[in-house]
Amino acid sequence: MTPRQRRRCALFGLPFCWLSAHCAVSPSPSLVSDVVVPIDNERPLIVAATWHSSIKQVLERRCVRCHLGTQLAPVDLRSLEEVRRLGFYLARLVTDRTMPPMLPSETGHPLDAPWGPTAHEQQLLSDWIANGMPEGSRSAMEETPPTDGSSRPPIPNRPADLELVAPEWTVPPETLEEHRCFVLPGSLAQNTLVRAIRWLPGNASIVHRMNLFEVRGRASQRLETVAGETMSYPCFSGVAVDRAWSDSLESPDFDVQQVGAWTPGAPSRSLPGDAVIPLRAGSRFVLQVHYRKHRRVSTQPDRSGVAMFFESRGTEGYWLPLAVPTFTVMPGARPDTSAARASTSSNLLAASYVHAVYPVMHARGRSLVLRGDDASGRSRPWFELPLWSFNWAREEYFAQAIHGPSSVTLTCVWDNTPAGQPSVDGVQVAPRLLTPGETIDDERCEVLLFVTRTPISTRTR
Repeated sequence: MTPRQRRRCALFGLPFCWLSAHCAVSPSPSLVSDVVVPIDNERPLIVAATWHSSIKQVLERRCVRCHLGTQLAPVDLRSLEEVRRLGFYLARLVTDRTMPPMLPSETGHPLDAPWGPTAHEQQLLSDWIANGMPEGSRSAMEETPPTDGSSRPPIPNRPADLELVAPEWTVPPETLEEHRCFVLPGSLAQNTLVRAIRWLPGNASIVHRMNLFEVRGRASQRLETVAGETMSYPCFSGVAVDRAWSDSLESPDFDVQQVGAWTPGAPSRSLPGDAVIPLRAGSRFVLQVHYRKHRRVSTQPDRSGVAMFFESRGTEGYWLPLAVPTFTVMPGARPDTSAARASTSSNLLAASYVHAVYPVMHARGRSLVLRGDDASGRSRPWFELPLWSFNWAREEYFAQAIHGPSSVTLTCVWDNTPAGQPSVDGVQVAPRLLTPGETIDDERCEVLLFVTRTPISTRTR
């Protein structure tokens, strides 16, 4: 602990002592300060951060996209009183990288608009709390809407080309979580290219995640049989029809492809550059919705949907699946043992361009890492999740596309001990044998990679 930290410890008491030791960071003026104001030619004056000068903006950029005091995220971080109540606990969550949830490791390939706070923002928040969480005076800066920092183009500023809304659904009062697939009305009249999706959560207080799937050919004909009169059915993972992907990027052929995914707080953006996803005439769409409640209460019905924006041309890309096809994890297997680990390798991405990753595990997942060869042939981590959370699976885009290596390797680790089991409607289940599948009793080890065969153009129309 530095002399400065010891002086603050004497002033603010034990909580600050714990935080200083925990962070093990010696504050420097460039991190602690909010503004450095030169006074004549003398030593600069460091002005401490306040709620209105910067802390409110940091929380809006990193936290408030979810934490609005709803069923989905009960803590309202727009409120200074609520933030003061949390105090050092909030700083601990941020410096531990516990929140925002499921942050990728910084050792992987740099990401576009990463969710996690920067080192500057972490230190700013910690020092503001240590200084007594001053409110300060209102400023013009706090009225400026925060940006997500993404380099991807915004959603087109025009009416959508196709808007589809799911049938109405009410989550039973006694149910805390539900995963449901909705067959959206109609089918595509012609081949088209989708550029962007605007997600339309109906009852935003309980809609926790959404995935949109294109279902083609014979698989689309089976949908109505699976869905029945309600045009919906329970689906924990996937759409319960065979995907049947071909192992070729030259002429991809499949029955089901994921078109996009949404998680609360995710930037609402187009695909990178001029990238588009081809959709086939006659296809149907399935919207998978993950509902999540914190209490057994009645809620308003939900009618979620999507609005899609099409383009006449662009660089075609696909969400290509890479999965461990077979594995077995015995009951009781600990995550620090080889019995709870599985891997697969592929050379399918050679000479392609990888722009994004969407990881897929189920509730007993512990960690996931995707490694690829660099230009010299050495394997290095592309994308790593040290602490998996099924509830927060989301698309992560790379700051720059990765030119396909000769080989990639995916490794997953599970926790199949009693402590690692999920709860179903508030009741923790017992360990069981884990094998690949799409139900809550199964597991998966998979990533979807958004891939193009040629470089994308950064000049969009």
